[in-house]
Amino acid sequence: MDAQRREFELAVLAPDVLRDRRLFFYHRTYQLWMAAGLLLPAAIGFAVEGTAAAALTGFVFGGLARMFVANQAAWCVGSLSHMIGGRPFDNGDRSANNWPVAVFTFGEGLQNNHHAFPGSYRHAVRAWEPDLSGWTLTVLGRLRVVRDLRQPDAAAIAARRTRGPRSERRTDRASA
Repeated sequence: MDAQRREFELAVLAPDVLRDRRLFFYHRTYQLWMAAGLLLPAAIGFAVEGTAAAALTGFVFGGLARMFVANQAAWCVGSLSHMIGGRPFDNGDRSANNWPVAVFTFGEGLQNNHHAFPGSYRHAVRAWEPDLSGWTLTVLGRLRVVRDLRQPDAAAIAARRTRGPRSERRTDRASA
């Protein structure tokens, strides 16, 4: 792909990357970060054990396997959480709250909630929904490590909540 087309696609598909200098730096140096993610676990394995086998183990399990699992988790969010699960909010799309994916991805599987409230720092809208990243950010916010955390209030959540397919069918029949 030529550089001009890549810059055009970046401007259209990811304008936020172009606006943020730090994100743009990460984009430009992606291959460096990938190499570091593979070589650093190998170097740690070698430093701890002092053998090539330990370096290879670090490379395979700390590098390749870790990246494989992280990619599978991201793909589960993108696919399973848009096909299977509960839909408490009518977002006009197929996003769903898939709890097994949410547990595995620290809350990312609660895609229906996320699509209903994309500006919220949490994917969970109820305290008992599995959202480890949201719980972590809540604690960091209380410790004043992070700030400006936004989430919808109870009234906004109630206003967006749907009745569910069975109650909608009953309502349709009653009004017919």
